[in-house]
Amino acid sequence: MKKKILFNLSFSLWPIFNYELDLIQQKLDEGHVVKILYCNSSPEFCEANLEKILRYKKLNFVCNYCLSKFKDGLSWLNNKDNLLIENFDYVTADQKKIILNYENILTKKDNVDDDIMLFLNKISKNILDTTRSNIITTIESSLSSYKNKENFLLFKKISKSTLSSYFSSLNHMKKFRPDEVYIYNGRIYRYQPMMRIAQSTMLKDNINVYEWPTFGNLNLSYSKGSYGHNSGNHSRQVFEASQKDNTDFLKREAFSKKLLEKNINKKNLPWENKQIKGSLPKNFSKSNFNITYFTSSEFEYLGIPEIEKNFKFKNNLGAIKSILKCINEKPSTFLNIRMHPQGGLDSDTYFKEFQKLKKYYSNFQIIEPNSTVDSHELMKKSDLIIVIHSTAGLEASYLNKNVINLGMTTWSSFEITKRCFDEKELHSQLNKCIDKNNFEDFPSENTKYQSIINYVYSYYNFGFKSKFLKERKKNKFHIFKMFKVNMIRNGKTYSLKAKFFERYFYYTYYILTHSIKKIFKF
Repeated sequence: MKKKILFNLSFSLWPIFNYELDLIQQKLDEGHVVKILYCNSSPEFCEANLEKILRYKKLNFVCNYCLSKFKDGLSWLNNKDNLLIENFDYVTADQKKIILNYENILTKKDNVDDDIMLFLNKISKNILDTTRSNIITTIESSLSSYKNKENFLLFKKISKSTLSSYFSSLNHMKKFRPDEVYIYNGRIYRYQPMMRIAQSTMLKDNINVYEWPTFGNLNLSYSKGSYGHNSGNHSRQVFEASQKDNTDFLKREAFSKKLLEKNINKKNLPWENKQIKGSLPKNFSKSNFNITYFTSSEFEYLGIPEIEKNFKFKNNLGAIKSILKCINEKPSTFLNIRMHPQGGLDSDTYFKEFQKLKKYYSNFQIIEPNSTVDSHELMKKSDLIIVIHSTAGLEASYLNKNVINLGMTTWSSFEITKRCFDEKELHSQLNKCIDKNNFEDFPSENTKYQSIINYVYSYYNFGFKSKFLKERKKNKFHIFKMFKVNMIRNGKTYSLKAKFFERYFYYTYYILTHSIKKIFKF
């Protein structure tokens, strides 16, 4: 059946554009009407064109590169009789007046107050949620409130862009009336308004929110009905895919074990290169009942309403305080807090807060983000692992450790960890484990192993299958990693490129900024 399909594209300077072209071409070849919404560089704020040091100002040559690459991508497509292309910005005169009124309110303010929140909530309650979520992911901090004065400049830029995006999304949806939508990311200002509108007007199966491929994969990751950040929803879909998949377990096992062993035994990520294999904290004692809590990078999952409503501990600090309160009177019980290497701006704040806890508790230690302690050795030697959202929980389970999971993860639907939903349930479980050495509530070793194998295989193979992509040979220069996927058709390889000067200026800028960030660590 011929369908009308709407694509709200990513920023074309990012290499995910190659994957989008692949999917668009597949839909055109199937005979569907495809409409592409692209950015013509008009928004004041752009997630792909910002530097904090420049106060989030856009640079014109970055926009020029993005547009030039978009046009080159269009030239690669064929069978374009049913292809429609429109600028994403689509705001009526009346809506422009509303945006202008909002801008006038902002000029009289120096922080977020009730007037601003009331104005936005009258239009749509999702605008404020989207703005808050976007600020968290932009500044990489969940502890710094969007209401703080230091974030007001960013709030103004993002809230105005979100408001404009809401109106544009509403108008495109009403005008085109798509049978299916494909939306990139779903979290930030450009995409979440359309996702929320689609959720209120379309069937779940017709809403596709896609993300970057999982590591080592040429298939786009996606979720139906919601963004991938809604990990409970995504987990259910991965589980359903696993149940329907007829792939032999031995094949799944070979694939999953290879990937897991590579992650555990090799140092694939920058922070893992600092870890010394086999090293443990200096005062780690095997005579204790050792609990290790792996903190999660909160900016990746907080600010997501679907996550926050099911998480009863507020944040890492809240969960750790609850654990310490429970084990305070228990002899020979010790908590190791392994701070996440990518904690963003929150790392320093959390370290100070953890230090304050030493006034009240003595049976814990802090393992800093840049510590040389081997995380996997720490897992192996611990008696119990606790996580919120971290992949450390999955890897620890694979190492046959008992894991308590306090939040929603993409493996929540699989029997891999023990879920504790609130403080009462957590304390009850801790008491059983520590006082009675009772782990009967955890998945058995066999159940856990089979679930992990099925999850990893399904997660890494669940996505839109690429048809026209070819991975380049890995470049030894890590800085060029984002330019390593080519398009291929009829055996001929095509490398998407912007015009020479746009490409030259952008590559120079990209190398320079990433080198500076690496040197000065910001």
